[in-house]
Amino acid sequence: MRKKQSQLNVRINKDLHRKLNIYCAEKGVSKKQVIEGFLRGLLTETEKGKSPQK
Repeated sequence: MRKKQSQLNVRINKDLHRKLNIYCAEKGVSKKQVIEGFLRGLLTETEKGKSPQK
């Protein structure tokens, strides 16, 4: 059985988007994988009671 997924539409500035594209190309990963990993890490920190890093 497949997990249901939601779509998240966000706008980011052009420079950040360019850097994300370069990072993904260098690492051979998708933007989706990078963003999901970042969010998981951020939520894990929040659950532990740490303040999120900026």
